[in-house]
Parts: sequence; C-alpha cells; structure tokens
Amino acid sequence: VSFGIKKNISGFRYLCTAVGLCLMNPEYSSDITKKLYGKIAELHDTQPQLVERSLRHLSDVMHKNGTDKKLLSGRIIGNLDKRLTNAELIIGVTDVFAEKFNIY
Repeated sequence: VSFGIKKNISGFRYLCTAVGLCLMNPEYSSDITKKLYGKIAELHDTQPQLVERSLRHLSDVMHKNGTDKKLLSGRIIGNLDKRLTNAELIIGVTDVFAEKFNIY
C-alpha cells in the first residue's frame, strides 16, 4: 500500500503506466483520451474504456481517503473538495514523480 492506495487496484497499475508513458512521451498528456488510454490498453491487453473507468475509480478512492490532497496539494488549481478528473490525476502524479526524481 502506497499513500493508502492498494497496489492490486487495476487503476493503480494503469496510473503507473500512464506516468511512465507521459514521462517518456510528453505529448501523450495532451491527448489522454485517445492516445494515452489507447496505449495503456494496448500494453495491458484491455480496452481503453476499462482503463478510463479504472482510473476514475482510483481517483474516487484517492479522494475518499484523502490521498489526492496529501499527494497533490498545492499542485492542483481549484477545488480539492471534488474528485480529481483522470487528466488532473495523471498529470499531477506525473509532475510529482518527475520532481521527486529530478527528471525534468
């Protein structure tokens, strides 16, 4: 369990894949719905709709247990009283990871 997220949630695996892909191919973050979900689905042998749904579920879990605020507080402009969108979650976690490991 990392930041209160169970690693066996498929959305967690998809989020990790999304972060890796966005770090290696920053253009994926500009078209999450078509490019990124499709590539994640291809790598995990699933459908893009399932990737989207799993990430939405993960975002909901993170919001309910406060992980989103712990991890992304100060990075998200707007109201953290609502669940993050998938794009906000992916881009936010990618930024945190890149900063932590001094990638950019």
